[in-house]
Amino acid sequence: MTNVLKVVVLGGLGALLFISGVLAIWGGAYVSGSIAAAVGAWVLLSIKIIGPAEMAVLVFLGDPIGFRDSGLRFVPFLFARLARYPKKMYNLDFPARKVTSGAGTYSPEGEPLSQYSEAQELTVDSVAYIQFPRNERLVRILQAGVPTDEKGLLNWVEESAVGAVRVAVASMTWRQANRDIVQVRSRAMTTLRVTMAPLPWPGLTL
Repeated sequence: MTNVLKVVVLGGLGALLFISGVLAIWGGAYVSGSIAAAVGAWVLLSIKIIGPAEMAVLVFLGDPIGFRDSGLRFVPFLFARLARYPKKMYNLDFPARKVTSGAGTYSPEGEPLSQYSEAQELTVDSVAYIQFPRNERLVRILQAGVPTDEKGLLNWVEESAVGAVRVAVASMTWRQANRDIVQVRSRAMTTLRVTMAPLPWPGLTL
């Protein structure tokens, strides 16, 4: 039996209990009717819907216990809640920042050795593409306190993203950084995936 079918069956039983309890109270069986109605109402209030553009983490008694995808879900009323996350891709555009390249020489393939380059200050624009994971890693996202609104998320990751770009550019001369932006991006992404775990980084544009 699938999870959705189980929730539907449970909801049907809850509705039956609630109706039976109301009828019992009406018929004079106040104690048993009240209990049945209360249990039925609790079951019905425990059934939640996670929309198609959402996913969630089930939090039971304050403790995140598991990932829940879109669909009907049983969330014990008063004991648990859903921390919801959007499935959309975030495009986070960071303001231009000054970064400093390394000093040294750079020899592009097939060309003679270039002259020695001093460290240079460069201006770099960057855009990060972020999407929350659709699996149990979302529990770690909740535990890390990662915000879900775009402004909050941008503020939360900006310094790490810019710092990773600084590290990448500092490992190259300005000539290499200007010529091989793909390598700059690759090195920055490597740093981000380590320092910003568990947040996934599908892409970074410089």
